Amino acid sequence: AAGTFNVREYGAKGDGTTLDTEAIQKAFAAAEAAKGGTVTFPAGTYLTFPFRFQSSHTTLFLEPNAIVKANPNINSWPVSGTSYVPFISANDFTGISIAGKGTVDGSGSIWWVAFRNKQLKYDRPTLVHFEKCKNVLITDATFINSPNHNLELYSDNTVVSGVTVTAPGDSPNTDAIDIHGTPFHVTNCNLSVGDDNIANHASNVLVENCFFGTGHGASIGSVSSGEITNVTFRNIVFKGTVAGPRIKTDPGATGYVRNVVYESLDLTGVKDQIVIDMYYESKDNTPTTLSISDITFQNIYSRGGVAAGQFICQPSSPCKNIQVLNVTIEGNVKPYDCQNVSGTSRNDIPVPCFK
Repeated sequence: AAGTFNVREYGAKGDGTTLDTEAIQKAFAAAEAAKGGTVTFPAGTYLTFPFRFQSSHTTLFLEPNAIVKANPNINSWPVSGTSYVPFISANDFTGISIAGKGTVDGSGSIWWVAFRNKQLKYDRPTLVHFEKCKNVLITDATFINSPNHNLELYSDNTVVSGVTVTAPGDSPNTDAIDIHGTPFHVTNCNLSVGDDNIANHASNVLVENCFFGTGHGASIGSVSSGEITNVTFRNIVFKGTVAGPRIKTDPGATGYVRNVVYESLDLTGVKDQIVIDMYYESKDNTPTTLSISDITFQNIYSRGGVAAGQFICQPSSPCKNIQVLNVTIEGNVKPYDCQNVSGTSRNDIPVPCFK
């Protein structure tokens, strides 16, 4: 399917004030009729309510200086169940992509204010939500000011490459990339947001060669149930992030997190360098059967931090074989906090408190 469907040919104005939703959906419908193709947005600002992919083998292509902008009218935003509908969505498709050097703008500030003021009846919309998809590529585009999570990807065999995701450091719940598919590769991305730079919930995941600015770090979880294995974060620069590597599980969780590698990380002005926390955001002491084991942190260099970090594991399920190798944390930082953890330390400053 080689057809190109230019949204302007279906009536989109791209003038920033005309509502272009209907024209955009017509272009996607034309791609569906052709069994796939490329829906193209030339330069311009396309004001629109939510829209969706309508077929497999379809690309949303953003030319340079094309901005797809969410209409900031909350009262007219469609609702499904307990949530406002995602801005751009796809369900049960194969071979779909978002590409090109344009921008998707979620007009998030109005949502953040309404959320903080407890004025919303439903959960805020995510910016991009792919459900039950496979063979997915998101490349080159910029995603800004999401009302909620940015890229929420329940998609297998996915590559996210050369993407920029930004939101203010204090914007609520603006995770950059939430990974719910396998295998999954994130590379050469620039992620500065108000919550997790990456929130990984899947196995067979590689995140590499990225820059993380504001945000809550390179996270796995939070996990309440399930099995996560074979996850690598490598060659990542963190600057002003709340945490670096972070594994968070809920009290009473089941399953396991194992065979995880964090390596070749450079941290500047990061508050907590390394975190494993089995009581994530909870004072609840419900025993967990979830096991955390075979986790390696190696070749990590940090300066300007506050705390070395913590390995807080549960007595019911101690963390095992945690390896901290060549991890240097410069400056007068708070030492590691360790509970119910065993492992190996080699060439580390400061030295972790493993039994």
